[in-house]
Amino acid sequence: MSTAELKYSIIELISSINDESKLRKIYQSISSESKDWWDELTEEQKASVERGVEDIKHGRVTPHETVMSEIRQLIESKKTE
Repeated sequence: MSTAELKYSIIELISSINDESKLRKIYQSISSESKDWWDELTEEQKASVERGVEDIKHGRVTPHETVMSEIRQLIESKKTE
């Protein structure tokens, strides 16, 4: 399929959609594609990401398996209460 054919097929598909929610999602996806997600974050979110990166660099992390094990134990202890 050529680029022109692909564009035409996409236009046809979008033209057949009547659900405004779906159309908004498509629009948002297409229009935000060229934006850098970092630029969309608030200053608070950026600071949180930067703290997380620093935590990783300094080994202040908990493996997924450990967290899951602790959660399972917590759930089991709640069942016996």
